[in-house]
Amino acid sequence: MTTQPERLHHLLDRLLRGVILPEEGEQLAGAVRILQARINDQDGAASVAVSAIRLMNQAGAQRDRAEARVRDLEAEVRRLTAGATP
Repeated sequence: MTTQPERLHHLLDRLLRGVILPEEGEQLAGAVRILQARINDQDGAASVAVSAIRLMNQAGAQRDRAEARVRDLEAEVRRLTAGATP
């Protein structure tokens, strides 16, 4: 029994040599359709992953801006209360 890659290489070789049988051509076409579907699925998953990374980066940048604003406000509070008498 051959593995799927070996079988595909065998069918492709027969196709390139022009000796592929109609049934083998159908097998090769079916295998190519399956591989194309897998590629499409992987492309979709990659697109979702890229979108998630962009959202995470945006959230991180927003968090960094908020933390910087908090530090600025804390410094302003310290400056304003430094001169106040208890």
